[in-house]
Amino acid sequence: MTPIARHCDTLVLPGIDGTNPLGFLAAVGLLRLLDAANRDAGEGDPTVSPPLLRWVEARGSWRPQIRGEGVTDTKALVAIVLPRLKSIFTKPPFVAVDGSTQLSDTLKVLPQDFRAMAEVAVRRSRAGDRDWTDWMAALASETSTRRNAQECMKCSFDFTAGQQRFLPMARAIIEQCDDSRLERCLVKDWSYLDTGESLRWDPIDESRRYAHSAVDPTNASKNPIQTDFAANALGFAALPLFPIVGRASLGFTPRRDAFRWPIWEGWVSTRSIPSIVLLSALHAATADTGLLRARGILAVFESSVVLPVGYYRNFTPAKRVA
Repeated sequence: MTPIARHCDTLVLPGIDGTNPLGFLAAVGLLRLLDAANRDAGEGDPTVSPPLLRWVEARGSWRPQIRGEGVTDTKALVAIVLPRLKSIFTKPPFVAVDGSTQLSDTLKVLPQDFRAMAEVAVRRSRAGDRDWTDWMAALASETSTRRNAQECMKCSFDFTAGQQRFLPMARAIIEQCDDSRLERCLVKDWSYLDTGESLRWDPIDESRRYAHSAVDPTNASKNPIQTDFAANALGFAALPLFPIVGRASLGFTPRRDAFRWPIWEGWVSTRSIPSIVLLSALHAATADTGLLRARGILAVFESSVVLPVGYYRNFTPAKRVA
């Protein structure tokens, strides 16, 4: 847990539900963007306090509470993080610089090619700015290959299939995210007013099954995807906190068929989140609630990965496992 800095404002975000996998990702993605923006503004000043996140009970669920400099209200928070969100696809590894190679839109890459890209990222990284290397570690891994293929193992959060392409889909979502959408996502219940692209991390998409629908759920004109662009955009921004470990992204089971995440009570910085998600007690078959509580974990939730329509994966509604 991180010591609380002085003279920082706190803000509860009632629109984000921590029991929803997309809600959890959106909250930590927001924290990561705020942290990056503060680092840029501080220009390496060690006295700049990192933003912090904890979970509080509000409106019948777990809601994120943000603590940071300048976070006086939601509009101020949006003004800080939106430019950083919009800049994601203007930097490596999503664009080529100085002879480097950008990642393919489908994340299909040979191990030797990925390793060469990663080596460039490591050389260009510096203390306080690991974005390039963190994105590389989150999106693919050359230490493990996909089944029946020679390509690198892809990010477990990539739920695309067929002609869909993960990175262009995320880019399109971020492009459509504006200040009003972002503020609405943070303070209001998600009403899913947006139609179009979805990264399929919200269990609401799991309801689009053939047996439960009057029309073909794959027919975009008769049954359009209803989504929240801002929530998906913030969730995508969280991915560098979930590097691939072995054959799966952090938080996923080794078989990549479920994702588990914690709700904590103490103030936590961006850097602490991967360590918390990786806690062995979090992933035990039988939860030791006493041990979890001693470590500040209030609850643990899990969503399975299912294929409600063909090859398109989705999270199921979360169940509390601790």
